[in-house]
Amino acid sequence: MHTIGQEITNQQIVALDIQHTPVFRTWYLVTPNKREASTAAEAFLQFMLEKAGGGY
Repeated sequence: MHTIGQEITNQQIVALDIQHTPVFRTWYLVTPNKREASTAAEAFLQFMLEKAGGGY
């Protein structure tokens, strides 16, 4: 929620309290294999793998 904290504080958006959340789904990360990923893309990939587990 830190990315939208200011908007919630300013009441520009609201957080909904919905039963049966979060919804867990399978996610796939697709990367081009003919070019090296940027530093930001690699950091994002590592973050996702640490949070969700798995490998590539």
